[in-house]
Amino acid sequence: MRKILVPQKAKVTPKEVLEEIKKFNYINKSPYSLSYYNVPNVTWDYKPEGSFRISDHWNFISHGEKHCILEGVEEKVENNWMLAKYIDGKYHVLKEFGENVSGYRFTEINKNELELLKDLYNLGGIVNSKEWHKRHKEKTFIQ
Repeated sequence: MRKILVPQKAKVTPKEVLEEIKKFNYINKSPYSLSYYNVPNVTWDYKPEGSFRISDHWNFISHGEKHCILEGVEEKVENNWMLAKYIDGKYHVLKEFGENVSGYRFTEINKNELELLKDLYNLGGIVNSKEWHKRHKEKTFIQ
């Protein structure tokens, strides 16, 4: 089934961050967030000495512990892109890029999803269960 891309206004990663990531000889994206490392085998508990991390969040608590600690910064840092080097158990900032910027994210949708969006739009965003059943021949479940 063919799909189309639907643009949605969103905050996106600054272009300068993406250009910096491209400079890595090896790119390892975190499976948990928009964080990137220049080496393999990074875990919650292990970061290779001298490795680089580029991310928009630092000094955060997860699994009951503080992670990705910035040298000289105590508070949690969110939505501030930085490139940092891991030295003696802490990250040392090499470059700051700032906050996410206004832009667009694209979502793939198929024909059925597009029809649903049209219906929701035409109905003012409200779909009652009878109308849904008539149009889509699906049972509706009320919990």
